[in-house]
Amino acid sequence: MKFDPAITMSRFVFPALLTPDEQDGGFIVTFRDLPEAITQGNDIEQSLFEAADCLEEAIAARIDDKLDIPEPSSVCTGEYKVAVPVQTALKAALYLAMRKGRHD
Repeated sequence: MKFDPAITMSRFVFPALLTPDEQDGGFIVTFRDLPEAITQGNDIEQSLFEAADCLEEAIAARIDDKLDIPEPSSVCTGEYKVAVPVQTALKAALYLAMRKGRHD
């Protein structure tokens, strides 16, 4: 099985919404494709850093729990693209390929 890195990486780039946290300041980060992935940061830069870590953990948890990993939605106005690290993208791609092989 051969992986195309460009396809593999784009498959694991998800839209994130940063919502101002009126109570505590900073931003709350959510992913509409992965509702369990929620984090926060003090500013946009930290929020996006935390978002990448949160996304990686959500993908890893879905693999551990033998759950599906959804296709990322298109990015809407006001959202940011967040990617998982390359090693996690490759692991997730292999996981999805193995799942697909069991269902074919």
